[in-house]
Formats: sequence, C-alpha cells, structure tokens
Amino acid sequence: FEHMRRAQQIAPVTPIFTAWLGWLHWSENQLDEAIAEAQKSLELNPSFPWGLYVLGGVYASKGMFEEAIITHQRLFEIMPNLGRWGLGSTYAWMGRDEDARGVLAELKENPGQKDLLMLGFIHAALGDAEEALRWFEDAFQAHVDWFPWIGARTGTEWMPGLASLQDRPRFRNLVAELALP
Repeated sequence: FEHMRRAQQIAPVTPIFTAWLGWLHWSENQLDEAIAEAQKSLELNPSFPWGLYVLGGVYASKGMFEEAIITHQRLFEIMPNLGRWGLGSTYAWMGRDEDARGVLAELKENPGQKDLLMLGFIHAALGDAEEALRWFEDAFQAHVDWFPWIGARTGTEWMPGLASLQDRPRFRNLVAELALP
C-alpha cells in the first residue's frame, strides 16, 4: 500500500496507481476502499481499462452483479479480452455457468499468452479446480508475465478468486516454483 500511495503522490493524475491501489484493497477484502480507489481512477480517465476491471471485479465480490456486468460490458467495448476476463469470472460467481462457459469458449478459440492465465481464473471461479490448475500450469510454462500474481497474497488473503485453490498441492507447487518472498 505504501508504495502505491507514494506513486499516487508523485503522479496524482496517473490512473494506474489508483486502480492498482484499488486492486490491493480488493485483495485485502477491503471492498468499499477498493471501489473508492477504482472510481478515482475512472475520474482521472473514464475509459481506463484497469479501473473498470478492478471496479467490476469488486462489485462482483460484493455480490453487486448487475453493476459488475454493466462495468465489464463497458470494459469489453474498450478492451474486449480484458472485458471477457471480467465477464467470465463475474458470470461464474453469480451462478451463470453457461454464460461463463461461453466466455471460456471464446477465449479458447485463439488464446493469447495472458488468456492462459485468465482461463485458469474463470475455471477457478466456476469451481473447476483441476481445469484451472491445468491452465495455470500452461501459463507458467509459457512464462506469462502476469503469472507471479497467482502467488500474491497480503496477510492471509489470496488474490481474489484463488482462495479455493490454496490447499491443493498442485497450486502450492506452482506458487513455490515462483520463489516469491
């Protein structure tokens, strides 16, 4: 938190620092603070993709699914794959498994490198732990630059959506391979 707040002080009109501060609050389950920070990033740039992604994800975590869907649909118009990632997880969290699997099918048609990771997140949200772990292993093998985030945790909280995997040996092995402090 301290580093991100310092970045905000240095570059107060740069929305990425505020969006990521929102993500940090999200990872700590400080959902109201996360919403406030994501909204600040969108005040700086109403079309900022990461602000929309975080805001939609936090809305979904709070069970505010209508708001989450609207936010992720707006994101889809700006950045389709990032919008798909948000929509896929949100649909899964709200029990719209068929819609989530439709997003998975779209992503699987021609997955980019980062899609490998997001396929894992959506499968995790659906409760398909084995399939999620398979995609995470593929992302690890492909050296997806965002992959280390699966091991990110603050205190006892895992990255949003991954707590259900934390006790699985395959997940623990992947996190151990990262050798993060």
